[in-house]
Amino acid sequence: MPSKKQPNQQTRRSFLGLSMASASGLILQSCIPSRLGSNPSSNLPSSFTPVASDHPLTQLQFRNQGVLSSSMHIGPIDTNVLFSEGLHTWHHKGSHPYPYLLPAAPDSPGFDPSTLTPETLSPPPIGIRSAPALGGLGTGTIQLRADGSLVDWQIFNNSPGDGASKIHVPDAFLGIRTVTSGSLAKAVTIRTHPPEDLPAIQSIAAAGGFPVTALSLSDPSLLLATRIYAYGALDLHNPESSALPAVLFSVVMSNPTPYAITTSLMFAMPNVIEGTFRGENGLILSRSGDTPMAGGLSMAFSSGAPSYSMVSPDLKEIWSAFEKEGNFQQKNALGIFEYGAVSTQFVIEPRASRTTTLVLSWRFPNRFIAEQSVGNFYTSTHTSIRSVNREIERRLPELWSSMRKWQQLCLYNSLPAPVQDALLNSLSLLYKTTFATSDGRWRHWDSFASPSVSSLDQHMFRVFPLLFFAPDVLKNQLRAFATHQSPSGQLLDALGMGERLQLDAPDGPLSTTRTPVFFLLVYLYYCYTNDRDFLQDLWPHIEKSIAWQLSITNPQGLPSEFPELGDWQAMDTETIALTDALLHIGGLQAAIHMARDLNLSDTAKSLQTVVTAGIKALDSLFWNDTHYRSHSAGSEAAHIEKESSTLIGFLLPLLAGFPLVSPERLQQHLDHVHSDELSQYPSRAMQWAALSILVNENQKRGLSEASDVLTQQRDTMRDLWGYYEQLTENGQPWANPNHTSHLSIWFVLLALSGQRYEAPSNRLAFSPRVSGNASLPFFTPDAHGLLTIQKDRYIIEVISGRLILNELHIGPSIRHRDIVLESGQSLVITG
Repeated sequence: MPSKKQPNQQTRRSFLGLSMASASGLILQSCIPSRLGSNPSSNLPSSFTPVASDHPLTQLQFRNQGVLSSSMHIGPIDTNVLFSEGLHTWHHKGSHPYPYLLPAAPDSPGFDPSTLTPETLSPPPIGIRSAPALGGLGTGTIQLRADGSLVDWQIFNNSPGDGASKIHVPDAFLGIRTVTSGSLAKAVTIRTHPPEDLPAIQSIAAAGGFPVTALSLSDPSLLLATRIYAYGALDLHNPESSALPAVLFSVVMSNPTPYAITTSLMFAMPNVIEGTFRGENGLILSRSGDTPMAGGLSMAFSSGAPSYSMVSPDLKEIWSAFEKEGNFQQKNALGIFEYGAVSTQFVIEPRASRTTTLVLSWRFPNRFIAEQSVGNFYTSTHTSIRSVNREIERRLPELWSSMRKWQQLCLYNSLPAPVQDALLNSLSLLYKTTFATSDGRWRHWDSFASPSVSSLDQHMFRVFPLLFFAPDVLKNQLRAFATHQSPSGQLLDALGMGERLQLDAPDGPLSTTRTPVFFLLVYLYYCYTNDRDFLQDLWPHIEKSIAWQLSITNPQGLPSEFPELGDWQAMDTETIALTDALLHIGGLQAAIHMARDLNLSDTAKSLQTVVTAGIKALDSLFWNDTHYRSHSAGSEAAHIEKESSTLIGFLLPLLAGFPLVSPERLQQHLDHVHSDELSQYPSRAMQWAALSILVNENQKRGLSEASDVLTQQRDTMRDLWGYYEQLTENGQPWANPNHTSHLSIWFVLLALSGQRYEAPSNRLAFSPRVSGNASLPFFTPDAHGLLTIQKDRYIIEVISGRLILNELHIGPSIRHRDIVLESGQSLVITG
């Protein structure tokens, strides 16, 4: 077995210079918004330098921004946490170095970091604590932060599954040089605080919305209006097409002067894999062997721009050559050196514009999880880096179109701005936490600080975005859970656990919830795909799990607790958790519906008896006149689980079509859940909001709660892509960043539209919970679009994919048959 450890990486905890940016206020839109694309510049941050270009990327929308200056300073300050993803490690306990604005440079006289505390400092601008995940789905990702640095490199097969530390590449950066006839050339790095004391750009206005990070450059030496768009592959209907191992940097430049400007761009990369550089249509860094970092990186300019390359043991030597000549033509580009760089050069005519794209692509075939070689899926679809680059060249217009469509779905609607942002960026979490093996197994880290793999508990939050964008990925994992079912029929929680267990080794605590959650997930998959063959294949496993679930069901129709679990929670073993009871009943109802569709009427009838008893027992055991207790034991169990933790038990069955309690009592329960508790659990706030919308059939109360907690994340933490599962009472990070439960934002969307899609009958129904005019996104596996509600009509507009329906229902009275809509087409229904 080859060593799975990475070479030691030199990481630098640099202090950055930044300035604060204002944040957008909350806007509750009650009418249909104008098409944002009609005036793209109107929605750009004010600090974004106008770029006179009609390139498709300039049509993208950005709302939140961070403006960073080379004269400002930022640094990590230790904050108390329960556990977190650390700066250099995946799992970190006790304290966490979280970035804050500093009053002075750390090397200035009198600077004393021991006097600085999170309570006395301000957060940095948006884009410093986190940024959108750039790369392909399941290929590893990189982040381009607001200061121009490229951090959090996960493309080298480094993960919680291999035991290696995190990898940062602080010396990777972009540079730009401009010159006109008769003037001196000016060159700056696109970093506010670059390595090796190289010249810094004066300021950067940074904005992001998955899958794009945009940097607008500002510096007196720049003769061009320049904006950089960094992005990865996004195919809204094909996860394999999204698995493109590359990040693209499109530099959009316009020349406002009456003079021709000779422009040069460069990208510098240290020899992070300890390999060999060679010039080949740009620059390739490769390393042979069977270790995780064996493979290669390619750096090349696309879009018809020539690529020149250079290598050197000294980064300053590379910069001096670029600063002096603007390109690396005739330079040495072969050998084992500490640094390599690629450049291009061209002329931009007066009043003209140009876009040039740098492609950073990779191929690292040797992924290990717990000493087991599992490989990478993208190596089976791309046999070389060259094939990746060829596909990128061919698909650039398609990638730009997909990004535009995704923004249309998320931003061209009447959702509050914080909800729009959360929806737009939710796929960044999927990209960051997804990996795919060479034999086609798609899996997810639940988070990096708690690295279980594809746990059933977390699939409750992933299920809807997977159904809408990658149903085969969900199917792949449901089959794995069935395949690794225990002999008793029980399903454990996860398909691995970091470096402790090999991939697909079942893992997790004993629990009564995992098996019924599996029933709900299989049922939802079947509802959205009509994959009857899959349901029939899995039914023997489901039947075996049903028998196990019934074996631990008491005469009241509810699950009995395991002694092991009761001992761990310091409770009487007869105590029943409300969440367990709710998911037990909801899961058995899903099993009833699947049995009926397979014409297994006896099975359905026997299960219905259990469900009827269980629903009756819910009120008798848990209802206490004001709310549902979290445990049947009453107040003595309150320290174990708060009422807000029960929300997912009500919500997931309800969204599957199985209401378990009366709306009136559920509303009383929601009233009992305290807002201060919700503010500490952002995902639970989303669940509370969705339930409130579903029960009240009114958007205001639920949207207000969702918007409040999302606004806190944006304005207090300024951390739009690093959501924590749990915060402190004053809104600071406490536990588990990048956690799957943040995908609860999808529950809010489904509650507002009241969407129900039934693929077996090819029927799409909406029960909108909005007042007045509104526009809401809708999603099926084959089509994504907008439902627009006006006083006397409804509009169904398909943005992406193809919508084919036997029946469309809107509310109790609107019904339409036999619909076929292609992307870009719409249907107007009056009534």
